[in-house]
Amino acid sequence: MKHIKYLFPVICFLVLTTSTANAANTESDSVVYPVPKFAMSVNPLGFIQFGPVLSGEFGLNESTLINAHMRFSSLGLLSWVIRETDAGLDELDAFAFGAGIVRFMGYNQNRPYIGFFLERETSNAVYASGYLDEWSQDNKTTVFIFNIGYRFNFNDGFFINTGAFFGGAATTYEWRYKYPDLIYDPEPRSGEDTNAFGMFEVSFGYSF
Repeated sequence: MKHIKYLFPVICFLVLTTSTANAANTESDSVVYPVPKFAMSVNPLGFIQFGPVLSGEFGLNESTLINAHMRFSSLGLLSWVIRETDAGLDELDAFAFGAGIVRFMGYNQNRPYIGFFLERETSNAVYASGYLDEWSQDNKTTVFIFNIGYRFNFNDGFFINTGAFFGGAATTYEWRYKYPDLIYDPEPRSGEDTNAFGMFEVSFGYSF
């Protein structure tokens, strides 16, 4: 994939940032709080953005974890807003899944983190439903996401993440009329588009 070449500087940045943090903590005598071996979390703030996010985390070492997540795009208010047209958006079926790496800075109980995710979203939107010129658009989107935030850990395993996601989205789309022969427009349209992506995070989770 042509976008993969942009991942190299991101990975280098994450490794350098983590190495610096690890070096600083080596000199510290504070108690070490490693990341959990497994955790689950949900970001309900997505309901008013681009969909709630359900995440699973798998600890690699004391400061690094792998994140795998699902984003229920069609349940987000902004997912509908950005697709609205004069014809009226009647139906939206959208879903995203992704994975990435998250590094925590330091070993305190509460600490900041930085991450990078690659996400894939598919969606189908239907406009002017029930009319002669009803049409639909299919999108396939690759999203590159940076994540910065702060985790508050509690002694019972419960935690809260506060932060933000930001990045860019590359989309290929195709739209067509439902009754092309009746309106003498049989050819579907297709193309590509790029847009910025961003969401705020207030996630609630539990470590096992």
